[in-house]
Amino acid sequence: MATPLKDYLNVLFRIFLTPSSSLTLAGCYLQNRILYKTNETGSSKLKISTHEMYSELIHDVKMVLGSEGKYRPDHTGMMAISAAMIMRYIPDLVFAGYYRVIHDQLHIGPYQGTVIPCTPISFGKGVCGECALSRMPVIVEDVSQYPNYIACDQETRSEIVIPVISKNEFIAVLDIDGKNHGQFSTSDARYLVDVLDVIF
Repeated sequence: MATPLKDYLNVLFRIFLTPSSSLTLAGCYLQNRILYKTNETGSSKLKISTHEMYSELIHDVKMVLGSEGKYRPDHTGMMAISAAMIMRYIPDLVFAGYYRVIHDQLHIGPYQGTVIPCTPISFGKGVCGECALSRMPVIVEDVSQYPNYIACDQETRSEIVIPVISKNEFIAVLDIDGKNHGQFSTSDARYLVDVLDVIF
């Protein structure tokens, strides 16, 4: 069944309008790690949980990039669009993007953020390299205390890296850097795995 045009417009409003804008159609904006929903006048605010925030993200990723979504680009396109959506929906991020697997190294792929990424990264080196070696999510609460951390900027305080599997093939890692210590948990990892399952 075709998805109503209004739903697509809602998704586009949520992605492309700035967090401080009043979204009368989509009705959401992000601020200080809390997702608010506003009514058409923009007067009332309702805090929603991290679970609901990720539910919104997963719902919209399905609409845009899912098997019956509006767009089905190649892997590079899916990485580019999903990185933009992650950066928009999850607050307090420094960087959100992908490192692609090329000849047993990680090479920078599509990303969002002002950081100049380190690339290439060998398997086992840094947080991304550890994720590539183990094929398991890696969460770092304080990068300054992590002995195998590769510093690419001075703003990142925490990091989460998730392996990207497509048709049983390890193709990339999703790397997300946070502005706050202890910003990511195993709950974030589970939700992000769900996001990647929808896309790849």
